[in-house]
Amino acid sequence: MKPETTTAAVEDAGEAEIAIAGTDLAHVVDFYWLSLSKFQNLLEDIEGADHRLEYLKSLRYQFIVCLQEMDGILTGGVRRVGTLHMLSYALQMGVGFLGMSGPQLAAAVRLHDELEYAELQDCLLRLGKTMIARLPGAIPAAQGGQGQREVLRAMRVWSAAAKEMGEDLSFLASRLREL
Repeated sequence: MKPETTTAAVEDAGEAEIAIAGTDLAHVVDFYWLSLSKFQNLLEDIEGADHRLEYLKSLRYQFIVCLQEMDGILTGGVRRVGTLHMLSYALQMGVGFLGMSGPQLAAAVRLHDELEYAELQDCLLRLGKTMIARLPGAIPAAQGGQGQREVLRAMRVWSAAAKEMGEDLSFLASRLREL
C-alpha cells in the first residue's frame, strides 16, 4: 500500500515550529549550521537545476540524506549511522524532527513517482522551504555578502550563549572554513 503522505505532511503538521527543545546548545548550533549551510545550498541547487531531471533526482537523494543528518544531530543518532547508510536509514526510520516515518518521507519527496522536472522541483522546494519556515528563529542565507554578515552575526550570538553556558563550540571553526 502506497503511503498517502506528500509534501502536505510537513505543511499539514500545522504552523507550529519544529521542536528542538531539550537538546544541548552544541547540537542546536550544529543543526542550525547544517540548515544554513548545506540545506540552504541544496535548496539553491534544486532551484537552479536547469531542467536536468537526472541531476534533480540525485539532489533528491542528497535532500533525504541532509534531513537525516539534521535529525541525527538533534537526536544524537548521527554518530550511529555511517554516511553510506544515511539514505537507507532515513527511508527506513524516517525523520523524527519532522514527525515523518520512512514511508511518509519517501512519499513526501515522491521517491516512487515518475515525475516531470517541474513537479519534482516544486515538491522538493515546497518541502524544504516549509521546513525552514517552521524552524524557530531565522535561518540566515549563507550566500552573498549580506548572507555572510548574517552568518557571522549568528556565530557571535552562539559564541556568547556558549560562553554563558560553559559550552564548547570550537567545532564551528572548521565549519566556518567549510563554508
